[in-house]
Amino acid sequence: MNAVKLAVIGDRLEDSLLPAVLQAGLGSLGIVGAVKVVEVPEDEFEGAIIAMQDEGFVGAAIAPPHKVAAARLAHRFSTVRHAMGHASVLKFENGIWGQNNEVPAIQDLVQHLEPATALVMGAGAGARVAAVALLESGWRVRVWNRNGMRSRLLQTTLKAFGEVDVLPNANPTGCSLIINATTLGKRAGEKPPVDWTFIRRDTTVMDLVYRRVPTELLRDAQLRGLPTIDGRQLVVEKAALSLEWWLGQPVDRAPMNLAASLNR
Repeated sequence: MNAVKLAVIGDRLEDSLLPAVLQAGLGSLGIVGAVKVVEVPEDEFEGAIIAMQDEGFVGAAIAPPHKVAAARLAHRFSTVRHAMGHASVLKFENGIWGQNNEVPAIQDLVQHLEPATALVMGAGAGARVAAVALLESGWRVRVWNRNGMRSRLLQTTLKAFGEVDVLPNANPTGCSLIINATTLGKRAGEKPPVDWTFIRRDTTVMDLVYRRVPTELLRDAQLRGLPTIDGRQLVVEKAALSLEWWLGQPVDRAPMNLAASLNR
């Protein structure tokens, strides 16, 4: 059997956990294969994808800033409704298949929670993904962003999926879930300005940002005794869903968690 060839393609991938997590997933399946890291600027993305097809790659995980371009390249999309013009993974099989597996990955991570009211912080691509994941699962969604105009634009964009309330500040009063979809937390010492005053004791805090250790937001939540979902868990779930789509068999998350520095 030939070795399976996979890729992670993006720009500035030096801090990405995805290649190591995918490699761990392959190993757990007993499959011989390699995950190639491909860093290309936006104007070279299409050529790099075509080259992967020619070289016999099975699929590619797409990192920023290429998700919109990846969706445009896809000949077919496996799930259209929540794609929003973004492809987070491509599969090379009789052409190029696209998929946004970020929505189902978030849904998998919060499926143990009873749908209620959630606060999503941010107004970019991550916030759109998080809001769609929740709205499709029966949640009521409130959004906050430092730029109020962007929050209102997000509200308009999400009308096809459900009603969204815009908040003037990051106040999670009455919410049982908080999701940080801003970039705040990528650097040590920074975090979104959550107002913890009236936080519910059972509120779960999820951070889409990840580092090798829990972010300041997650540590603040843990100090208050709140359950948390680390952004590294989302990396693992997206990688597992990608492998399952590419290879057609279930993947054990445990070794992938270890590769993401979880459960250590």
